[in-house]
Order: sequence, then structure tokens, then C-alpha cells
Amino acid sequence: MSKDLVVLGRREPDVAGVAEACGSVFRVNGTGWPVQVFDDAGRLVLTVESPVLVEAQGEIERLLGVRADPPVWWVDVRAAADLEEAAAVARELASELAGRFSGVVWSSR
Repeated sequence: MSKDLVVLGRREPDVAGVAEACGSVFRVNGTGWPVQVFDDAGRLVLTVESPVLVEAQGEIERLLGVRADPPVWWVDVRAAADLEEAAAVARELASELAGRFSGVVWSSR
């Protein structure tokens, strides 16, 4: 089962920032959304989806059950289901993105 995380940020994430957050350990595809992150063996580790600007009051709380005053950038980070270490890498990257884009990480588990 994949591990899904949500980064809720105050600033709009960009592809370059996501690639930089991955460091030199992982390979990032192309220059656009979604960002796919691969390990050195070429296996997909995680995907970072396009940021979505949420401007409606109460929408984050309705969807996630947490309060967040808009505007907020919503970014899904999805770990690959078939790699044991993918969930840990996704959590680490989501935390790094939250720090870079003035946000927090939400997880259902």
C-alpha cells in the first residue's frame, strides 16, 4: 500500500525546490509536474503532485480534519507501494518541503 502525505504550505512549491530537497541521493525526472523521484537503481521511490492553491475557508478542515487558514498550497507526496524504504523517504522529503515552503505535513497515519 502506498503512503500518502500532504504538505500544506504558505508559499508555492516549485519543481526546482523539490529537486533540490531530494539532494544528490535521488534522481528527479524532467522539469515539470508531477515530480517523480527515483533511486540509484532506477526504481520509482515517490511522486510529488502539482501544487493546488486552496483558498476556500474551511476546505482543509473538511478534507483533512485539521484547521488551516487559507490561502494554502496543497501538495500530495505519494510513496511507491512496492519499496520498503519509500514511506520513510517520502516522510523525510515532505518534512523538508514543509520547511522550505513554510508549511506543515499531514498524514493519515
